[in-house]
Amino acid sequence: DALIDVIDEPISTWHLLGSALKALGQTRDPRAGDVLRSKLDQDSWGEVVRTRALAGLAATREESALDTLLRHTRADQHDRVRAASAGALGTLGDKTPSVKDAVLERLVEMLTEPGFRAQLGAIAALQSLKDSRAVGALTQVHRSAPDGRTRRAAYEALQGIKAGRTGEEALQSLRTDLEKLREQNAELLERV
Repeated sequence: DALIDVIDEPISTWHLLGSALKALGQTRDPRAGDVLRSKLDQDSWGEVVRTRALAGLAATREESALDTLLRHTRADQHDRVRAASAGALGTLGDKTPSVKDAVLERLVEMLTEPGFRAQLGAIAALQSLKDSRAVGALTQVHRSAPDGRTRRAAYEALQGIKAGRTGEEALQSLRTDLEKLREQNAELLERV
């Protein structure tokens, strides 16, 4: 209630409003989504209000936030907003498994779209998802991106994904890879 009251009152700085919006999302209160969406039209320097409202929406972990976040990744949005929305998609996809496939698909699409910040945001979000299905797209960015910073970010994301979330997941990934190699070896031996 206190955060909603603060957000509804005139606030002296955009950063303070942005922090209140993000904090409201982190409370995961059922009213947070509507309040955060209402602030997405507010202009501010550096898109501070919009970017923090998007981060707050992701923090709510609500499936209904997906459509709003996807809309804010479109090319007609400011590059900072697109980058923030990509990061928010990564957070939402990580915490809400039911939207992970849609999030992954959109983030991979963003890798080929214009906008330096948006691309970096998508790369970072893919790293936070740690989904091996993104490896091919990130490898392509690492090999062919014209900007060295983008190539480096893609490389670091690939390393993060390959490391896995935990030691157990990394071990499971190695076991799966080993099993695939055994199957391929068996097929080759049959051919010989």
